[in-house]
Amino acid sequence: TILMSAYAQLGRTPGNTTWAALETAVTRVARTQMNAQGVMGLLTAFARLQRNPAENTWVALEAGVERVAPEMTQPRDILEILRRYKKLERIPPESTWEALAITIERMARVSTCPQEV
Repeated sequence: TILMSAYAQLGRTPGNTTWAALETAVTRVARTQMNAQGVMGLLTAFARLQRNPAENTWVALEAGVERVAPEMTQPRDILEILRRYKKLERIPPESTWEALAITIERMARVSTCPQEV
């Protein structure tokens, strides 16, 4: 996340070789090792760079979203993930929607804050 975020902060897309290495790393870790903030950070970096990841990287990112969705405790996390999808002009697959919907339902059951609804 840090390396991708550094490029995003600079507003500069890495060269092809570096980009390929970063995507390989994302594909390796997003699916099983990243927490919710890490997955969101990667989606944010791709959105800021305005560059869609390769399909296999998307699959890993979406698996990461599905895996970390139960850990999410803030409605803003869901909002931010969906904003990144919109910015990258990608519709989440049904399995990702389902994971996010389950998390939204859980949050709605316990929410006492009007802004969260």
